[in-house]
Amino acid sequence: MRTFVADTLNDLMLGRDGNLSTFTGAGAIAQTARQYMQARRGEMLHKADEGVPFDPIVWGASANLAQFEAIGRVRLLQVEGVVEVVSFEATQSGDVLGYVAVIRTTEGEATING
Repeated sequence: MRTFVADTLNDLMLGRDGNLSTFTGAGAIAQTARQYMQARRGEMLHKADEGVPFDPIVWGASANLAQFEAIGRVRLLQVEGVVEVVSFEATQSGDVLGYVAVIRTTEGEATING
């Protein structure tokens, strides 16, 4: 997989030569996996049925961590190059929901969080 390099705010990054940077390998797959987890169901014009259904699972009085983990595992397996979700841990601290996932890819293992 080859993809554009994005910073922590998902802004594309320029290389030393002034062109958009790209990269390959486990890092590229991990970045794509993080972006897959950020996509809300319904926001993608041509794939409105894909994405994480944040409305019914995450927002509200308390997040349903078991459902979030289940959809997170499914979503991560949709990423090209992801072979297995080794672990997925969802946490809630106050009104902040987070996760740490270890994925096995065709290029090696990677840890992602959000």
